[in-house]
Order: sequence, then C-alpha cells, then structure tokens
Amino acid sequence: MPRVYLCLLLLFGMSALCQTASTAPEEHWQRLCKEFEHVKLPDADRPSAGAKQALAHCDSADLYYGITRPADPVKARQCAYLEMGTDHEPAFGGQTMLMMVYANGKGATRNFDIAIKMACEIGGAPAEISSRVEHLAQLKEEHWSGYNFDLCDDVTSGYMSGFCAGLQEDFKEQKRSTRLKAMLARWGTEERQAFHDLQQAEDEYVRTVGKLEVDHSGSYRASIEIQAESTLKEEFVLALEQFEQGKLPHFSQAEFAQVNDELNAVYKAIPRPLEYEDVPGMPTAEGVRKTEMVWIRYRDAWVEFGRKKYPQVSAESWKTWLTRDRTEMLKAFLPDKP
Repeated sequence: MPRVYLCLLLLFGMSALCQTASTAPEEHWQRLCKEFEHVKLPDADRPSAGAKQALAHCDSADLYYGITRPADPVKARQCAYLEMGTDHEPAFGGQTMLMMVYANGKGATRNFDIAIKMACEIGGAPAEISSRVEHLAQLKEEHWSGYNFDLCDDVTSGYMSGFCAGLQEDFKEQKRSTRLKAMLARWGTEERQAFHDLQQAEDEYVRTVGKLEVDHSGSYRASIEIQAESTLKEEFVLALEQFEQGKLPHFSQAEFAQVNDELNAVYKAIPRPLEYEDVPGMPTAEGVRKTEMVWIRYRDAWVEFGRKKYPQVSAESWKTWLTRDRTEMLKAFLPDKP
C-alpha cells in the first residue's frame, strides 16, 4: 500500500523529523468481497413470469423456514429474487435469503460464490459482514455439505439481534397458537367468547409491559422487549394448560388480602422518579403506573373468564394467583439494597 511521508522541518537546524502514516491494510473479507462481486446469478434460478404472478406479495422467510406454512425452499428462492432490490426489501428476505439458499443448497444448487457475494452486499455492521463472509469462506474451503447456515449465526449488533429475536418469536408464537387452538377446540361458544375478551386484555398488558417496563436504552432494546413479551405470553399459555389439567388456583379471602397488601406496599415503595429515569429509554415511574392500570384490567378479565370457564374457582383465588406474580415484577423497580 502507498505510504505518505510527513516531514516537519525543525525551526533550528536543517534536519527533518519524518513520520510515516499508512492507510489501513485491506482486510481479508474485503478482498473476498472484491473477488466475488462480479459473480453472476443464474438466470435459470430466477422466477418465471408465471411464478412471479403466483408469488405476488410473497414472504421468502416464511417460505424458507416454514413459519406459518410448510417450508418450500424453491418458492423461497424465487420469492427472494422478487424481493431483491425493492424499496422495502426485508431484513429476512431478498439477498439475505438467497445467501442462505445458496450456502445451504436448499431451493437451489449449493453455490458458495453466490452466497459470499450476497453476504457482502446485504450490508450491516462491519464486524457482522466480516464474520459472515469469513464464515462462508471457511465453509467453502471445507467443502461443507450441511444445511443450517443462517444469517443469525454471525450477528454482532443490537440492531440485527432484534430481527433474529423477532424471527425466533415468530416460531414460538406459531407453537403457542397451535396449543391454544387445540384447547379452544374443546370449549363451548360462551367459553371461547370469554377467552377472546381475556386474550385482548392479555395482549394489551403484554404490549404495555414491553413498551414501558423494560430497558430500551441500548441497541439491544428490540430483542429485550421481544424476550420480555415472549416470556409473559408463554406463561399465559402454560397456565391455561395447567388449569385444563385440573391444577387450578385455590386461595382464601385472607390470603388474597395478604398478597394484595404486599403488592400495595411494594408499589408505594417504588421511587418516584425511578433512580435511572434520566437515562433515555429506561422505564419511568409513570410508565410503571400506567402498566399497573392495564394489569388491573387484565386481572379483572381473568376473574370474568374464570367465572365462566372454571366456576368452581373463586374471584379471590384468581386475584391471589395473579397478584403474587405482579408483585414479583414490581420488586424489580425497588432501589437496590446497600
């Protein structure tokens, strides 16, 4: 690489102090990107006119992973070509999906040269591009014949971790939905309607917790929010499954009074403002207050649902069960003990 010599003539004397400065050397992954940038994409792999029409508004990630339908890698590849270069090319779509199609040989003949070309062009944080390109180059050198290379293998940024967390949540949501449908299929019309009302209250509560009670101050804010919401959704379905097995909550009025007093004590002990409210994106006391109001509606929706679905369980039992969990969540906002 060329060097630039910077010479400073000394005020006294004719000697010179020369300093060399060199431009940063080109990294290996950058050389690889140059090597494969002119690789041609096979015309035969592009969708035909008929396929284009059939795949209008397609989702290559859904087709590739089989999230909401059976996986179809060939259609995923065709769809990815349609998505590539559009104004709204998704993070999991277009060039990203083609990278995986050609790296894994799923939906097209394995071609690491194309996979590396795609890895270079999809962009992202430099560390991610470097890791991904080097990863694919290593797989090529090893003549790898697996099929599980994934965009998320080499994620380093908070930005992309959010997309990867979202993808994983899509899979979890489909499984939860299947479990719920199996339960609801055994219920009567009135029970399903009561559950619909409960589910609406649950959805509002989960979204409110995700928006107002988790840390949004850093680049991983999306993945943190998704994880928090996912945990609550899973606990909701697990609880219903246990209740369907006959493991219902049974508490007395006195037990409810005790846990309700504890919740109120914890809530009153939460600092106002919270000690970290000056950090943008962190939870606030006002956010906790708003979430508490939404939680009360959620609690009451459980009582109403329980009255119709499990009439043998008292309102105090539902409230006691829910209040204990909410109290533990609120304790996270108490000042750290010295």
